[in-house]
Amino acid sequence: MPGIASGESIKPASASVSRSQVEKSIKASFGGGFSVRDYIESNGRACASIEHLGNRYAVVSADLLDWSIVEASL
Repeated sequence: MPGIASGESIKPASASVSRSQVEKSIKASFGGGFSVRDYIESNGRACASIEHLGNRYAVVSADLLDWSIVEASL
């Protein structure tokens, strides 16, 4: 996740995955207190930068159902 991990500005994912879909999926998986900072779609995966109580996480999902945390900044 080059853009998210390095803090570079990234562009939203293509129309195939909307911001609303990503937000709903993340809130369902992690809880309502999480907010989506940025997201992209790359190689069939949704990659997102999310935040909760000042803690930031980089997460990925191939199906918008199961998310994996790939980086945490606590």
